[in-house]
Amino acid sequence: MTTVAVYSIKGGVGKSTVSVNLAVLAAKAGQRTILLDLDPLGSSSYLLSVQAKKSHDEKALVKGGKELTKQIQATKYASLDVLPSSLAYKYLSIKFDEKKNSKHRLEKRLDDLSQYYDLAIIDASPTMSLVNENVLYAADVLLVPVVPTPFAVIAYDTLAEELKRMQILKHRVYVAVSMLDKRKKLHIETAEELLKRPESLKTIIPFASEIEKMGERREPVVEYKPRGKGAQAFKSLYRELTVLLRAIRDSDVAGDTAQTIIKE
Repeated sequence: MTTVAVYSIKGGVGKSTVSVNLAVLAAKAGQRTILLDLDPLGSSSYLLSVQAKKSHDEKALVKGGKELTKQIQATKYASLDVLPSSLAYKYLSIKFDEKKNSKHRLEKRLDDLSQYYDLAIIDASPTMSLVNENVLYAADVLLVPVVPTPFAVIAYDTLAEELKRMQILKHRVYVAVSMLDKRKKLHIETAEELLKRPESLKTIIPFASEIEKMGERREPVVEYKPRGKGAQAFKSLYRELTVLLRAIRDSDVAGDTAQTIIKE
C-alpha cells in the first residue's frame, strides 16, 4: 500500500478538497483506497457524507486491530472507504506519546490496513504535532497545497525546514499551487515563483466557484461537474501523482532487490 499525506501547517489552503477529489479519482481508477481524515474539523468526512460512529474516538488509531477496522466506513463510491474524523483526535498526540515508538504509531496502523488497500490518503490537520510527525514518517509522498500568497509560502518554507531537520521524506515532498485567483496580480507573480521550484508540480488548482460549492453539495467536483476547470485540474493532479507514485514503487522494488542480492 502506498501512502500520500496531504498536509500544510497553514489552514485554508484547499487541503480537504484535494484529498477528497484525489481519493475519488483513485477509487474510480480501480485502486482500493482509504481516506484517513485526521483533521478534528472533519472536512473530508463531511464532503463524503460520512459521519463517525458514536463509539469512534482516538482509541481506534492507538490500539488498531478491530478497534480500527470497525470504525472504517464505506462511501457511495466503490473502492473508497473512510476513517472518519473525530473530535477526540485532539487527544491523539497525548495517547501516542504514552506508547513506545511514539513517532511511528500511525505506520503500524497503516501496516495493519495494507492487506485491504492499494492507496491511503491522509488529510492531516494544519498543525505541528506528534500526530503529524507520525503522518510524516508514515507517508511515502507528502503533497503540500500552497496558496500563492506570501504567508502561505512562508508556512511551506517553515515546513520544508522542519522536514530537513527531521531528515525524512527526502525528494518525496511536492508542492501543488492551490486556489490561484488569476484576477490577482500577487497570486500570479507568486505562483510563477513557486512553479520554478523543483518540487512544484505542474498542475495548478484554480480558485473556482464550482470547487467552493463542494461544501454545499457534499460531493467532489470531479463527480458533479467533471468537465469544469476545477475537475480538470484535479484530474491533472491525479495523473501527475500517479506517475510519481509509480516511479517511487519501482525505485523501492529495485532497492529491495539490490539489498537481497547483497545479502545473498
